[in-house]
Amino acid sequence: MAPQQFITMANKFQSVLDEDVLNERGQQVGFAKRERLITPFRLGLSVVASMATQQVQTLADLHRQFNELWELESDDKAFYKQLRKSTSPEFFRTSLCHIMSQLTMKVLGVEAGQAFSAFNRLLLQDGSSFALHEALAEVFPGRFNAVSPAAVELHCTLDVLQDAPITIALSPDTDSEHDYRPEPKSLRGDLFLADRGYLDLAYL
Repeated sequence: MAPQQFITMANKFQSVLDEDVLNERGQQVGFAKRERLITPFRLGLSVVASMATQQVQTLADLHRQFNELWELESDDKAFYKQLRKSTSPEFFRTSLCHIMSQLTMKVLGVEAGQAFSAFNRLLLQDGSSFALHEALAEVFPGRFNAVSPAAVELHCTLDVLQDAPITIALSPDTDSEHDYRPEPKSLRGDLFLADRGYLDLAYL
């Protein structure tokens, strides 16, 4: 990465992880109504840091990292109360979307005159299935009941030239993959690569 790209990326990190930005987002989604010890900024940044630097296996790992990062002594009940809020997933979802939209840059290119230079973007789309604890079967039913009664599928559309995902969706494994393809109108001028099983003449 060129020095100028490092500077650009550093500035982008500062903007997406800005204290005012995260705290305001927390208020907008109803995650935080008053300033407390565990603010949206502190919680959001500590979760990002935990996921980026270690293998997180339990909520206790996130709590321990939070206290270490901010040199605090928040108790378990207060920390878990924040994560249990119904607005917590929306806060993290919108934060992730913001990070994904900002922390990307074109890392690959095609010379003018080459075949792929005719396309604006090169997109790949696929899904991966993961088994869950069988107690979650009612919420996340699996396609293969005998083997994995509970399972999810992670659907991702990747922009090859930016080497970054543009959409990520998690669904029950029984959902049709067709429902998570990009809208045809969003693909004008793009090359779209997907599994052969996605063939659908109406979509084409």
